[in-house]
Amino acid sequence: MKKAILAMVVMMFSWQVSAGAYSSWAIPTQLEYVNGGILVSGAFGNPNNCAVSNKVFISSENVGSGEKFQSLLSILLTAFTAKKEVRFRSDYCFNVTFHGEQVSESRTAVYIR
Repeated sequence: MKKAILAMVVMMFSWQVSAGAYSSWAIPTQLEYVNGGILVSGAFGNPNNCAVSNKVFISSENVGSGEKFQSLLSILLTAFTAKKEVRFRSDYCFNVTFHGEQVSESRTAVYIR
């Protein structure tokens, strides 16, 4: 019995650790303000196996404070203008109702290089 419980606990922690994924590094080709957030298009792949590839959504409601959202928007505008690559940490799929698409959503990290 103890082994079964231990195995279940280990599996639960393993599942939580592997839940998120990183997008590919890519230059943003389009930024769109929609559904209270920014929809970023580029060759990012599909880190969460959502219905639509190469798009990542950052919700102003889900990233926390308005200041954090503004910082992420600044990074994306800089990357878009300077044609710099970005990468996203994505843990969820999000339904962008305006487009009727389910895309990867980033709530935690955006990188620029």
